[in-house]
Amino acid sequence: MSAVAGFLRVPREDLGAKISFALHLLDEEGQPVRPFADSDGTLSFTGEITPDAERLEPVATRVPFNLSFAIPIPPLPLAAGRVYEWVMEADETRVASVQFAVRAEPPVNGAQAETRQSGSRVE
Repeated sequence: MSAVAGFLRVPREDLGAKISFALHLLDEEGQPVRPFADSDGTLSFTGEITPDAERLEPVATRVPFNLSFAIPIPPLPLAAGRVYEWVMEADETRVASVQFAVRAEPPVNGAQAETRQSGSRVE
């Protein structure tokens, strides 16, 4: 099991207002990822929060309001050797993104790779 973690910093003046957020997984071409063959759906998460400043201690009003979250994700059938990107939007504005690469599978049982170029061998 994996998870995606996110952090939002809300300016004090925006507390009390509803904030819509979305998290999308995109491929190298910037297209939404559809990881499951039996579904046409893209991999994305959406939600809304309304930070409430009423219950904060007075000292907390001197700094931006910080929110964090984690979304558990099952193993995804992503293609090896490709780069993907998680994009986070708040109120339909892109606020953050992070890219990651999916490594190729290691050789099974210590198998050796051979390349024939001028008689050289790569192990």
